[in-house]
Amino acid sequence: MRAFPVIAALLLLASGASAQDLPAGPFTAAQVDAGRTAYIDHCMMCHGARLQGLGEAQPLVGKDFVDLWGHDTAAELYTSVRIEMPQNDPGSLSDDVYLNLVAFLLHANGAKTGTAPLDAKSAIKIETIVTGTASADVAAGLKSAK
Repeated sequence: MRAFPVIAALLLLASGASAQDLPAGPFTAAQVDAGRTAYIDHCMMCHGARLQGLGEAQPLVGKDFVDLWGHDTAAELYTSVRIEMPQNDPGSLSDDVYLNLVAFLLHANGAKTGTAPLDAKSAIKIETIVTGTASADVAAGLKSAK
């Protein structure tokens, strides 16, 4: 019966870090709020109310997001979003709006809100701050205020 505690401890170690163990993300609550609004206005029509991706648009939350972006930095995600989105008018939003969108995407994937604002040079690896589990607001589905 002594083996059970050892096996349980090994399973916990093998399961990886929990959300509580992850550091706070490099973004503020104000950026998340502004990013949520920008997402609803500019992204939701293609990526969906739960960021699940509609039609040809890729999912922006969960395992798909972590598999695609986990090894990249927040700066690399920002650059890609700024250059490629929105699909019908790439690069048309302000740098601050793109930063806010990235903050919201990180939040949507389980990253904890921090105290310093996200900037375009953030070298933090995405996989070190996200869990891949949708935040409560995203899991419930975003709603347009319009």
